[in-house]
Amino acid sequence: MSTAIMMAFLYQAQIGLIFGVAWERTRTLILPVSLHLIHNIVEMVPVFVLLTLGFA
Repeated sequence: MSTAIMMAFLYQAQIGLIFGVAWERTRTLILPVSLHLIHNIVEMVPVFVLLTLGFA
């Protein structure tokens, strides 16, 4: 397995654990869903900015 695939897998596993712990602590989906939303925004805003500016 390539290093990039292994790093992507470990990153996704870590994020999943964080969401799981958030659910375990609160027993509601509000916090994990909010964290997921924030995560998606942080990940995707730079992509959209670069696409808008014509760099990608």
